[in-house]
Amino acid sequence: GNFIVVFNGEIYNYLELKSELRLKYFFRTQSDTEVLLNAYLEWGEDCLDKLNGMFSFAIWNKNNQTLFAARDRFGVKPFYYFIDSKNFYFASEINTIFEAGVSKLPNNEVWLNFFSDGSYGLPNETFWKDIKQLEAGHFLTIKTNHLQIKKWYHFEERIEKLQNHFE
Repeated sequence: GNFIVVFNGEIYNYLELKSELRLKYFFRTQSDTEVLLNAYLEWGEDCLDKLNGMFSFAIWNKNNQTLFAARDRFGVKPFYYFIDSKNFYFASEINTIFEAGVSKLPNNEVWLNFFSDGSYGLPNETFWKDIKQLEAGHFLTIKTNHLQIKKWYHFEERIEKLQNHFE
């Protein structure tokens, strides 16, 4: 009753995680969404390192008035958002954010880079002004209108560790 989950994706190893969590949590369904929530309750942001899959999700804690949201390692599942002093909207499709009343203003710099160089801009940018995307391998938290974004998956470091392991 305290948590609300919005989840887009699939957790491939949810059965293994469920077995690990079964001693502490009661499961009512066979879904990976329930496993995801309990993994977050058990390990907090560290649950991300345990999740194998493609996902973007958000978990709202009603009691603490905090939001935790994350995107998979390689950004297979999208996570777009808009934030101002009063609102935070997120969705897996930008049109949903427009439906919430956010103005459809072009991000001229991104459009220019796209047409002149074929570049989409920075990993957190979109073609629309004030609509951002959470970068692959990142998570965000919101508490008392303060947005914090942090990288959780460090691909470069993992490759370096593998290289060192085989040398």
